[in-house]
Amino acid sequence: MKVVICGRWKRCFTVIHRPDVCYCVVLSVVIKMSKVNIHIGMEQHIIIKFLMKEGCKQFEICSSLKRQYGEKTLSNVSVYKWCSAFKKGRETAENEPHERRPRTSITGENSDCIDAFIWENGRITVHKVSGILNISDGSVKKIVKQDLQY
Repeated sequence: MKVVICGRWKRCFTVIHRPDVCYCVVLSVVIKMSKVNIHIGMEQHIIIKFLMKEGCKQFEICSSLKRQYGEKTLSNVSVYKWCSAFKKGRETAENEPHERRPRTSITGENSDCIDAFIWENGRITVHKVSGILNISDGSVKKIVKQDLQY
């Protein structure tokens, strides 16, 4: 359904209906009219797609999003990537499923080494262990607290 907005802009807004959600996309504003929560990034993806179809320039989209979302705005790089994806014909506003980066420092081998260090010298510091194993202090703390439960 298309409805013309009266006033200075004379642009259209679209109401997108799905069984679980109904959106009114008006220039750079998404008004949620259901109890379903959608991630703020997804809202911005929908706005980017709409504004790209309206013919807005990428820098205009960035500034509109910044006005609406403030600190929660996607980075300019992300906005430009989504804009180019929609230009190339992408239809979905959802992120593609992908594998997360594997943890490289919180391993069984490092847990065993840290456990051996603690048994050998109970007064050894997290910083010293992280220096020996060449991993971050945070990873050592996580292993000590979660894996070894000291």
